[in-house]
Amino acid sequence: MSCDHSQTLHAWHDGQLPAHPCTVFQQHLATCPQCQQELKEIAALSRLFANVKRPSISADVLRQLHQSSDMLRGRTIIRIATRLTAAASILLAIGLFSLWHQASTPSQPVALWESMMVDWRTADTAASSDPETGNDHVEIALWLEAGPLQGDNHE
Repeated sequence: MSCDHSQTLHAWHDGQLPAHPCTVFQQHLATCPQCQQELKEIAALSRLFANVKRPSISADVLRQLHQSSDMLRGRTIIRIATRLTAAASILLAIGLFSLWHQASTPSQPVALWESMMVDWRTADTAASSDPETGNDHVEIALWLEAGPLQGDNHE
């Protein structure tokens, strides 16, 4: 169809046009042979579909589908819970092994700030070759070497 009213024709046939556009389109339809031909085709197609028997599903089959769906949902939840439990068990085992390994290795207790301390005298000088960041690395190393904050003013 070469007429620009094809969408309007479908809406008019389905009864979805408001009053004013409906009246305007009916005037157009009376004078347009292309729209009249397409309307005949749409009406024939509608009659054809109106005579087709729609498949239906019995109540028993519908109930079985719902039960299957519920069982599948339950299995999915159990599967997720099993995997999460396994992951938690592995993390717990790693944590306990780490604690046991620390306790069995005699060493001096190290404070957190000491474990993060950087020996700035032996640090790689390539990082401090940059004039903007080199001084920052030294200041951070000196600050870490000084130990935990005790009454610092947080300048």
